[in-house]
This record gives sequence, C-alpha cells and structure tokens, in this order.
Amino acid sequence: MKKWLLMLLGAAPLMVFAAQKTNELVNIVKEQPLRSVSVAAPERDKFSNKDGSGFYWELLKTIYEPLGIELKHLSMPSARALKIADQKYQLLDGLIAQPKLTGYDLLLPKYATHTEKISVVYKKRVIWKWTGKALLKHRIVTWPVGMNLIGKDKRNFKLREFKTDKEAVELVDTGKVHFLIDKSYKIQALFDEGLLGKERFEVADFETEQEAFIAFVNRDHSRYLIKIFNTRIEELFKVGKLQAIYDKWNIPMPKSLKTQLTVNDT
Repeated sequence: MKKWLLMLLGAAPLMVFAAQKTNELVNIVKEQPLRSVSVAAPERDKFSNKDGSGFYWELLKTIYEPLGIELKHLSMPSARALKIADQKYQLLDGLIAQPKLTGYDLLLPKYATHTEKISVVYKKRVIWKWTGKALLKHRIVTWPVGMNLIGKDKRNFKLREFKTDKEAVELVDTGKVHFLIDKSYKIQALFDEGLLGKERFEVADFETEQEAFIAFVNRDHSRYLIKIFNTRIEELFKVGKLQAIYDKWNIPMPKSLKTQLTVNDT
C-alpha cells in the first residue's frame, strides 16, 4: 500500500475526532445561545492593548470568533474588573486573574495562559537586604486589591491592600508599610515613571512565577465558555497555531500549559 495512503488512514481517526469536537462546540453555541464574550484586562503593551491588539485579544479572538462568538475586549484596572465581576449585572464574562484570588466567585479553565514574575520593594536602610518571605513576619505589607499572594491562614504579617499606584507609592514612601509587592512589570513601571527612585528603594524577586488564567464569572453560560476555551486551546496546540500566537507576541508559553497539552496529545 502506498505510504501516503497509510499516513492518511492513520490520521483518519484523529480527523474524525476533531470533527466531532467541532460539531459539539457548534451545537453548544446554537443551543445556549452564545453570541459574544466580554473580557476585561488592564491596558498592557504586547498583552492587551486598548485598540484590541495584543496577545490576549488575539488568543481569545482565535478561540471564539470562528464559532461565531464575538469578543468584546474591555480595558480597565484589575480592581475595577473584579468589582464588576462580583456584581450580578452580567456586564462581564471574564478577566485576567491568578488562581490564588479568593473572595471572588470566579471559575478557572484547565489551562494557564501566561506567567508573571513578582517583585518586592522596600526602603533602603529600613530593610537592609531581602532574604526571603521570612522577612515579612510581624511587618506591614501592601499589594493590589485581590492579589492574595499569601492566604489569610498563612499570613504572619499585617496586610494593607492598595487600589492605585499612587496609593501604593505613598504607603511605602511614608513608611506606613515595610514592603510593596506587585507584578514585576508594574513595579518596573513605577521606577520608569519616577514614582520610585533607586537611590531610596531596593527591588528584589519575590516569587519567580505566578500563573495567570482567563477567569470567568460564575454563571451557567460561563461553563460553556470554559468548555469551548479548553477544547479550542487543545485544537490550536495540535495544529501549531497556539505556539505561533505566543511566538508572534514574544511571550513564553507556560511550562504547565505545554506539559498538559503534550500529555493530552499523546
């Protein structure tokens, strides 16, 4: 038998399986019905630009729009998105969030979509050197509303959450808190904008990485949006499209995502 025919016959079951999956998703869209998905994210270069370009918006469009589900992208701070998501007005379907978020009624898909480095800022001569989380004990810490980097049951420090960059800088600059903790790119922006100065403040790595997800508001139709998200991520990985999106925006694919999808593909 011709080699090309053997290859075609071997691929046939996979093609049938993929077609069945696609038909299942099409039926979900029709039966619900699902016409659009609204997702919020802070404006961020490469990730979520206000004009609708960026890694996240392209990824979500690639997942949902071939099924006739329009992406409605919203640019807003995470704290505002969380507040809207916590309401019952159904203005928002999803947002970018970390799995450690608690106190919010959110649903997570199977797959993380990117990882964040976390940094800690402290005043020189007040704290001599960052040596690890043990330094937080009996001190005052601030991080963004909803970040929940360390669960309440494991905190041995006092926490003051902040809502704006101005508030965060004021807290650490006046000595009302000992440590400011946030995503590394946001800390770097505070230095770049001159809100924090390297002559007075030190910055160090707090955690190497924290996984981020597209989190969905806990409503019935969100479970269908998540099913579509998980299935389409798997499909895009198999044909190389998922990796192409990561490469286009120069964003590393999370190790956990690659491992999960490679296992699924075997």
